[in-house]
Amino acid sequence: FPVTIVVLLVVVFGIRWIFRFFAQRVKTRAVARSVAAVLGIVFLLLLYGFAKNHLAVQLFIVQGGAMLPTYHSNDLVWVNSLSTSFARTDIVMYRNPANDRVQISRVVGLPGETISISNGDVHINGSVLDETAYWSDESVTSGNLAMQLGPDEYFMLGDNRVTAIDSREFGPVTEDKIIGKVIHSLPF
Repeated sequence: FPVTIVVLLVVVFGIRWIFRFFAQRVKTRAVARSVAAVLGIVFLLLLYGFAKNHLAVQLFIVQGGAMLPTYHSNDLVWVNSLSTSFARTDIVMYRNPANDRVQISRVVGLPGETISISNGDVHINGSVLDETAYWSDESVTSGNLAMQLGPDEYFMLGDNRVTAIDSREFGPVTEDKIIGKVIHSLPF
């Protein structure tokens, strides 16, 4: 993040220096304004390209009720797109491996773990997953499956297990499909 600030400062002060350099050497203001306009456009294009690829926070609108009651449809969430490690219970935005649509879910299974769902419970490496911190005691997880996650695979579940389309349906999500970790939300 500090590198981002340094790069932006270098670009801004570099453009100012170039403008002043040309303004001192050019006799007419019209030419100086034209040069400034071109430099301004170049600066904005560079800034857009930089921001699109390197800023740490992206905004997404939650679609649907897969994460009820944690997040509601149309909630605005801030996502740290520079996240490189994900822990169990993190809420992430990712691209569905089946159709490439952006979704929100909770990380339940981590790389290398064995995940199973039976009798309404999620099991991690044979032990029942304790979800009481974010999930109702009377809720159950539908489905009956067992799978071993690969070295870069995560198992995702929505908090609203009745309506959520998640890893129970399309399988594990590879790390390259994860956009980032949800860090804050604004309800709308």
